[in-house]
Amino acid sequence: MAPVEHLTSVSADEAQRLRRAGIDSAEELWRRAALVPLPPASDPLEPLADATTISRDRLAELLAREALAEADACNDSPWLAAGGLALHLGWCLLLTATLALLYVVLVWPSRIIARTTDQSEAVVVVSPAGLPAYHRIAAGDVARRRVTRRAGTIASPDEIVGHLTLAPLPAGSAIARIQITPGRVDAGLLAARTVLTLPVSGIPPLALRPTRVLLLLSRAGAAGEPVVLDDVVLLETTESGGRITATVAVKQADLPSVATVLAAAEVFIAAHLQ
Repeated sequence: MAPVEHLTSVSADEAQRLRRAGIDSAEELWRRAALVPLPPASDPLEPLADATTISRDRLAELLAREALAEADACNDSPWLAAGGLALHLGWCLLLTATLALLYVVLVWPSRIIARTTDQSEAVVVVSPAGLPAYHRIAAGDVARRRVTRRAGTIASPDEIVGHLTLAPLPAGSAIARIQITPGRVDAGLLAARTVLTLPVSGIPPLALRPTRVLLLLSRAGAAGEPVVLDDVVLLETTESGGRITATVAVKQADLPSVATVLAAAEVFIAAHLQ
């Protein structure tokens, strides 16, 4: 049996990894690949890839190159001179069939799967400067590009135009649903407003963001009427360790009223009654 170091194009490091997995010859590698159970949708080289820490595509390449080398060797066989033409042709046909089967079963599917699962059409940021947080996405800000697949990415610009970004998005990045508001917003929704992030003591269940709400700032332990702002846009809420934080867009004209009480106030958000 040919030692594993004699595999066509195998490196010394790969040979050591194969030996550590108990594969010390080319024949053993073929045997191990052939004996792996094949339940539906399984890949016979994945267990070998896990055992050897060599990628399954590289293992498939090693096997394919070895089969090609064997096919070339059979062309130089002395059997022809000895009159063994029929046996020679049969052996070459067997090697050719094995090589074709190897390609169809191991190599070709991986190329198809890679193209269909690792790459996909997604909406990416094409604005050269990227998009800031709480920016209303316009048609010229984004485009469809073929990128590496990522969970939650959006396939069509129609699904994203008119939404607000919830975080800065760099140029060229694919946009995920968690990075934008669930609903579209009017073009002038945030005009003449300032975005504030406030700890809040109470908030009703609200299904949609952004939405218009009432903001109540109650002076904790102090006399006086609370400050009530009746035209505030709630952009998003987060909760960590039992503490709720709300990001809101307040009209610039209301900022002085907020500033006078904010340091000593409890903040409550109330829903508008329809």
